[in-house]
Amino acid sequence: MKKNYLLTALLIIFLSAAPAAAHEVWALAVDPEVGSPATVVFGYGHVYPGRDTLEAADFDSRFNPPKLTGPAGDVPVERGKDAMTYLSSEPLSAGTYTVSAESKPGFGSRTPDGYKRGSKTEFPDATACTYSHRYGKEVISLEGQASGFDKPLGHALEIVPQADPTAVKVRQALPVKVLFDGKPRRGVQLTAFFVGFTPDNSASAFAASTGKEGSVDFIPLAPGSWLLKAEMEGDYSDKAVCDRESWEATLIFDVSE
Repeated sequence: MKKNYLLTALLIIFLSAAPAAAHEVWALAVDPEVGSPATVVFGYGHVYPGRDTLEAADFDSRFNPPKLTGPAGDVPVERGKDAMTYLSSEPLSAGTYTVSAESKPGFGSRTPDGYKRGSKTEFPDATACTYSHRYGKEVISLEGQASGFDKPLGHALEIVPQADPTAVKVRQALPVKVLFDGKPRRGVQLTAFFVGFTPDNSASAFAASTGKEGSVDFIPLAPGSWLLKAEMEGDYSDKAVCDRESWEATLIFDVSE
C-alpha cells in the first residue's frame, strides 16, 4: 500500500510540473481563539505562504479588503499594522468562520519592456494580455463541530468543501465542488501544494480535474499546510482589448497525520 502511494506521488510530481509559479491569492486567520479578536492576513505571492508586501495605495487599487464571515454573518474587520493585515472589531465566538480574499479584476499584458498592468489598448505592442479574477478562502472552526463550510460565498470561481476541511487527515479524501457563476463546473483543473514541497511550486503535490457536478476528491499524501487551487481560462470578449480571461480560486487548510 505504501508503495502505491509513493508511486502516485511521483507520478503527480512528473505529470504536474509547471514552468513557473504564478501569483496566488489567499486569506487566513492567525491563531484564532474564542473570546479574542481575529487577525486576518491577506496573501498574494508566487509561493504560499510567502507573500508580496504592498503599500496601502497599491493594495487598495488591486484588491478588496479581506472578509471574515461567521455563524451570524460578516464580522467587520479593520486594517491593522500594515496594508495586508486586518483585525476584527469584535471578539470571536464559538462556531465556523470563513476568511476570504478577492482581487479587483484587472488586465495584465506582456510587453517588450516586461509585464505591465493594463490592456492592449494601453500597450499596443503587447504580445499577450489576460484579464484576471482571483479569489481565496480558509475555513476555521472554533470549539465544536464545523458547520456551514459547504455554503458558497458567491465568488465567480469557488472551491466549496463538501466535508469539514478543518479535519482533513493524510490519505483521507476531502470531497470538494467547484462552482463557476454559482453552478457546478466540469473539467476545471485543480492543483495543490503544501508548504515545503518544492521551493518554487514548480511541481504539484496533487492534480485532478472536476468531473460530473463539478466534484473531485482531494487526497493529501502528506501532513502540513496545503493550498488547493482551481483555474479556468477562456477567450476575452474583445480581442482588440485583451486576449484571454482567467479565473483562479484557492482554499487553504491544514492536514494532520
